[in-house]
Amino acid sequence: MKSASADHMSLLEEAIQLVTSIAREHGITVKDCLIGFRYAITIVRGIHGDEAGLAYVDPLDAFSSAPLYECPNHDTVSELLLSTDMLGKILGLSYINAVSQYMLWRLGYIDRFSLIEGNLAKVLRDLATDVGCRKAVVVGGMDPLVRILKEVCSDVVVVERCPLLRAGGAVIDTLIHRAAKGCDLALVTGAAIVNETLESVLTAVREAKLRIVVGPTAGIYPELLLNRGVDYVASTRVIDIENAVKRIKLGGGRREIAEFCR
Repeated sequence: MKSASADHMSLLEEAIQLVTSIAREHGITVKDCLIGFRYAITIVRGIHGDEAGLAYVDPLDAFSSAPLYECPNHDTVSELLLSTDMLGKILGLSYINAVSQYMLWRLGYIDRFSLIEGNLAKVLRDLATDVGCRKAVVVGGMDPLVRILKEVCSDVVVVERCPLLRAGGAVIDTLIHRAAKGCDLALVTGAAIVNETLESVLTAVREAKLRIVVGPTAGIYPELLLNRGVDYVASTRVIDIENAVKRIKLGGGRREIAEFCR
């Protein structure tokens, strides 16, 4: 699955190569796509059924993006994901995530991984306890998970790209290398994949005992993250696509679609 040149590829480049190859081989097509106020979703279809991929939408990114006129597919996703247009990148990643979910759940690739199912808050609390967490760094505004970490770790530093979300003492993301010094645990939003900061974040937290990428946007094929030093991927599978789409159309975010995911 890993080409000889994969070590020289970026995460997105390697994801495009893998996913487009699988989509062509298995005849996976795009059924529909949607960009909502908080999430984009792409639905793909193959002979084994439908799967969906999600990607977080930062409303601020929409103002500087060009309009899109068609859903991504295996021929166009590279142009979208490797561009500098954020809405195009977001929709492109939702396609990558959709095919990745199809690989995992419809083609049986999930059997290659150790799967932990359960309440994320409890799993995170247990993992932080197991590593004896003293300091954690959280990349992205994930308040419920920050509260969980504060129960276990004596020092929790939040790093946030968006200035509107840096209330409460969050650190600007350009200072990640300073903020991450001495951290035992790093919790990183999957949104770092689409804005292409994940690989620099992983470099900054390479000394951490535990590195976790989390959220619906982290639905990319897990091996691509694990090969880059991530220890756990905590993502989301949409199990009721129809109702999830309805919620996203009406501006719903992670909380609003949670009952339709696992």
